[in-house]
This record gives sequence, structure tokens and C-alpha cells, in this order.
Amino acid sequence: MKRFKTNKSENFKSKIKRLAFNLFPAIRGTGGWVSFISDDWRELHIRLPLNLSSA
Repeated sequence: MKRFKTNKSENFKSKIKRLAFNLFPAIRGTGGWVSFISDDWRELHIRLPLNLSSA
């Protein structure tokens, strides 16, 4: 999966939170995907589909 350039890192707790966000029904219903959460929660990378057929 393509990621944006950042100087922040992702720790184990934020990886678990990212997994929980991706399993949450409201986010799954939009077709969105959380791909990165920084250690300090100041940076989130979210992927959203650009077409209506995948939603």
C-alpha cells in the first residue's frame, strides 16, 4: 500500500487502534481505510475510494 512521506513512526498501540478503526462498521461502510496513525495521533493517513461503485 502506498504511503505518504512522513518523519513520524507508528507504535504497537497505534497499529492496534488502526486495526480497530478499520473494523468499525461506519468506516467500513464508506469504503475508507485507515493506513497510518502516528505515535502522537497528530497524523492520520486515510484512503477513500474515488468512485461510487465501491461504496
